[in-house]
Order: sequence, then C-alpha cells, then structure tokens
Amino acid sequence: MRGVSGRPSLTLTRLASGLLVMAGRLTTGNRASVILTSRDAGLTWPSRQVLDVPGQLATYAAPVEVSPGVVCCPFGSQDSGTEASLMVRYLGMPGTVTPFREVIGS
Repeated sequence: MRGVSGRPSLTLTRLASGLLVMAGRLTTGNRASVILTSRDAGLTWPSRQVLDVPGQLATYAAPVEVSPGVVCCPFGSQDSGTEASLMVRYLGMPGTVTPFREVIGS
C-alpha cells in the first residue's frame, strides 16, 4: 500500500463480508492516522477515513469486527515520551447502529 506506513505497524482485519480494513498513517501531507478499506482483496484501497490528527509520535490501532459490518477501532496515540491518548472509533455503512446506539453517518 503506497502512501501509508505502519508506524509502528499496519494492522489488517478481514470482515465476514470479505472487506479488508487496514489502519496506518499517511506518509505524506499531514501524516494523519487513517483507516482504509478494500473490496478487491487489497488491489485498491479507495476508501480512507481519518482516525486522528497528525502530530503524534506513533499511533497503535486494532480494528475488530464486533458485529456484521460494524468495526470497532480502539487506538492509542503516543503524544510525547510520557503521554498517550486512548480513543475508539466505530466504522460501518451509513445507517449502521453502534453498540452505543449511535447511528453512523447521521
């Protein structure tokens, strides 16, 4: 995958539908932490969603399918040598309801 690094490593998850979900960082521009998806076994990665703004030393993410079509992506950002932030994002098709009863895309 060009343009995305794994600082420290890329994470890849295959959903029950066959969709691939990858977490990483952009290597150019603002170097944001992103989630990418592929419907063609990794040949192309047309969908990109920003997880977090740039500026962190490293981002550690672990996308997991928690129910059909719903991906929970907990991630931590190392902000300095002594500070880190822990966050979570839910991903899915518009209209998908997360475990927190939030509707994605609303």
